This record gives sequence, structure tokens and C-alpha cells, in this order.
Amino acid sequence: MSSKKNRANKADRAKLFQPFDSLKGFNKYHQRKRTSHCRKKELSPDDYYELNWKIEQVKIGAMIEVVYFNKDQYVSLEELVSKIDLELAKAITIVKKTISLQDIIKISYML
Repeated sequence: MSSKKNRANKADRAKLFQPFDSLKGFNKYHQRKRTSHCRKKELSPDDYYELNWKIEQVKIGAMIEVVYFNKDQYVSLEELVSKIDLELAKAITIVKKTISLQDIIKISYML
């Protein structure tokens, strides 16, 4: 009888050491922001034309995935568009992150 009780106590004690998500959503956010180190690549005229067309289609409040160059790495970010300035700043703001149009290499809409 005591061996069953000891096993039950050990099982209950083991539950104390199981991981839990103390920062709700952090792991999900971290998975969305993927990076890889490399040099900035030049787009072909066809790729540039397609990207330019996609940028002009972006609307405030749309959920998009943007791949952009930041320092020595490409970053993929999935968020809502909060501001678009194609004239003066030539940048797109995704939530609180402002990204220069020159640094963007890919845009796709999320469903």
C-alpha cells in the first residue's frame, strides 16, 4: 500500500517541475520571427516589378507576411499593417515596426 502512495506522491511532485508558458504567446511570436544571416541580395527587374505591385495593393489593417533585410539577416514578420507611406518616408509600419521599402524582398497576404 505504501509503494502505491509513494508512486502517487512522486507523480504529483514531478508535475511541479513540468514547464509552463509563463509569457503567453511568446513562443508563438518567436516562431514567427525567423532569421538567417547573409548578404542583401539584389532583386531582378521582374521580381522588383512584382514586389512593387504587391506593395501598392497593401491596405491598412491587412494581415501580411513581410520578409525584409535588417543589418546582416533576413527577417520574416507576420503582423497587421498599421501605416503605409509610399510617398515621403517610403515605408510600411507593421504594428510598431517601420520597414523601409528598400529592405523588403517579399510580401504575401495572410488569410
